[in-house]
Amino acid sequence: MRLMRLGAAGDERPVVLADDDTVVEVGDLTRDFDETFFESGGVTLLAGEVAGRIARGETRPIGDERIGAPIARPHQIVCVGLNYRDHALETGQEIPAEPILFNKAPNTLVGPNDDVRVPRGATKLDWEVELGIVIGRRSEYLDNDKDAREAIAGYVLVNDVSERAFQMERGGQWVKGKSAPTFNPAGPWLATPDEFSDVLALDIWLEVNGVRRQDGSTSTMIFSPEFIVRYVSQFMMLEPGDLINTGTPPGVGLGFTPPIWLAEGDVMTLGITGLGVARQRVKLEMIVDVHAHLWHQERDITDPFLGEAARSRSGELDLTTRWELYRAAAPADTVAIVFGGKARASGLWVPDEEVAAFAADRPDEVIGFLSLDPSQPGWRDELIACHRDCGLRGIKLMPMYAGFDPRDRDLDDLWRYAADNGLPVLSHTGTTFVSTAVLDYAHPGLFDEIARRHPDLTLILAHMGHPFEGECLAVIRKHPRVFADISALHYRPFQFWHALRLAQDYGVLDKLLLGSDFPFTTVNGTVEGLRRLYDVGIPGLDRLDGEAIERLIHRPSLSLLGLTT
Repeated sequence: MRLMRLGAAGDERPVVLADDDTVVEVGDLTRDFDETFFESGGVTLLAGEVAGRIARGETRPIGDERIGAPIARPHQIVCVGLNYRDHALETGQEIPAEPILFNKAPNTLVGPNDDVRVPRGATKLDWEVELGIVIGRRSEYLDNDKDAREAIAGYVLVNDVSERAFQMERGGQWVKGKSAPTFNPAGPWLATPDEFSDVLALDIWLEVNGVRRQDGSTSTMIFSPEFIVRYVSQFMMLEPGDLINTGTPPGVGLGFTPPIWLAEGDVMTLGITGLGVARQRVKLEMIVDVHAHLWHQERDITDPFLGEAARSRSGELDLTTRWELYRAAAPADTVAIVFGGKARASGLWVPDEEVAAFAADRPDEVIGFLSLDPSQPGWRDELIACHRDCGLRGIKLMPMYAGFDPRDRDLDDLWRYAADNGLPVLSHTGTTFVSTAVLDYAHPGLFDEIARRHPDLTLILAHMGHPFEGECLAVIRKHPRVFADISALHYRPFQFWHALRLAQDYGVLDKLLLGSDFPFTTVNGTVEGLRRLYDVGIPGLDRLDGEAIERLIHRPSLSLLGLTT
C-alpha cells in the first residue's frame, strides 16, 4: 500500500494511492497519517476498506493538487551519517564501525515538490538523496532484526538537504547544518514493506538541473534498515511516525573538486525504485515589500510638493523611481507592492494605467495597487475600471494629502467594494512634509471606526502612523484584518526602536509588515535598520526579540493580505 497526503501546507488530508494517477480518500477512516494512526495499526486496518473502494471504482485523479509529506510532522527525525561505503570513501573518511547518528529538526519536513529555502547566511548548500524509514510502533531496546523489521511501517524518498558551512565550520554537532526549515522534503508516498521484494536492491539517484549527480544502490549500505532501527532503539525510544534518514550514496556537492553548491533557482530531481520521484527548486527566503512608489517625477509631482519633500529626510531628495535602482538595493527574491498616488490638493497624480503596465511586465516581482482620491469626481467609476480592466489588486489612499475624512459615510461604497473583491487597502497615516496636507486626517485612530463598520476589510496603516505609533498599535491590536507597515521609520532609529518596543510589549509584532517607502529609502536600508536595533537597550528593559524581528523581515505578507504572485 502507498500512503499519501494531499492539500495545502498545514491542511493536508490522508489518501491511498490506487495507481499512478488516482487515489482513494480515507479521511473518514483516519484523521491523518500520524503517531495515533501508526500506533493503532492503521496500515493493517486500512487495507481491506481501501481494496473494497478501489474495486468499487471509488477513486479520483490527483490532478494538480499539492502533494504533502506522506506523514504528519514526526516526534523526531533521526539521521545516519556515512552509511554508504562509496560515500564514506568520497568524503575521505573511514567506514564507520557503528552508525553515526544525529538529529534533524522535525519542522524541516515538507512535501516532495516544495521549494527548498536558502537560510540566511548560507553559502554551501548541498543535496543528499536518502531512503527514509517510518517507524510503525513504539520501540525501545529491540533484541533482533526480526523485531526491528516488524517495527517498520514503511519507506519514503527523502532529500537530506544540508548547509555544509553550518554543519562543519561552526563548531558543535551536525544538527546546525541540517535543521533549517524545508531541509527535509519527503515523498511523494510512503510504501509499506510488502511493496518491496528486497529493500537492499533499490536504485537511488539525484540530478541537479538535469545533470545526474548521485547514482547508487541501497545494496552498498553499510548498515541495513533493520540493523539501524535496532541500533537506534538502544539509545532512544522510537515513537510511531518517527522518521529515520538512512544515509546517502556518493555524488553530494561536497565530494566534488572543487565542491559544487546549490544556488537560487537550481532544481533537484531525485528518486528511488518504488518510492517515486520528487522535484525541489532552491529559493531564497522571500521578502515582501508592501510599500513602494512608482511615478515620473517631472510629470506626476508638482514643484511645490518636490520642494517640501526635502523636509522628510532633512535634505534634498532624488525621488526618481527607476526599477533598476530598486532592484540594486533589495534582495533578489523580493516581491514589491507598487502604487503611484493621487492627491490633487497636494500636487501628486500618477495614472494607474502606468502602474498596471509596470506590474504586468513583472508578474513575478510586482503586485500593482490602484490609487484613489475620493475628493475628485468619478472616483467610483475609476475604482471599478482600474480593478477590473487594469487588473490592479489593492488600493492606496492618501487622506491627509487629498483632504478627505476616511470616516465619511459617502466612502462606504469604497470599503464595501474592497472587502467584497478582496482588495487590501493601504492608507497613509502619520506625519507629512506637505504644508497643505490636513493633519486631522493623518491619525490611525480614524480607521478604528472603519474596521468596526467593515470587519471583513483588510487594511494596512502605513508608516505605523508615526509619530502616533501607540494609536496605530491600539487599532491593529483590536482588529484581526488591520495591519501596519514599518516604512519610512528606520532613519529615525530612536523612534523606530520605541515603536517596535511598544509593539513587542502589546504583543502585536506579528501584525507589522515590511515596507520600504521607496524611493525615500530602500529594502536593504530598511532591513539593515531593523537589525541594527538588536543591540539597542535600556537598563532594566528587555531588548527587542531578534527572532521576532527576523520573522517580520520574512513575513508572508502576500498570504496575510490574500494576495499571491
